[in-house]
Amino acid sequence: MLILKITLLLTGLWAVWTGLKACEQVYGIALLLTGLIVVVWGLSLAPLWLQIAVEMLLIFLVHLFSNFYRPYRRIPLSQVSKIDYEAE
Repeated sequence: MLILKITLLLTGLWAVWTGLKACEQVYGIALLLTGLIVVVWGLSLAPLWLQIAVEMLLIFLVHLFSNFYRPYRRIPLSQVSKIDYEAE
């Protein structure tokens, strides 16, 4: 039974990935929505330990890849010099 649930999850992920790479817009949207429905269906049927493992993996990946898409690095306020905004 666990193999069926994992197969359902992997099929959904494959459909989402194929939908993102599809050239035709209509087929891509259909595959993406179908894949998302199948992934949600697979996660809802999966055992609790698999749900927690997938959640932890997603949190780790978001934390890892968020630094790549950040347009700027944060500067601590102690390093920012005071700027005079008054008229010159």
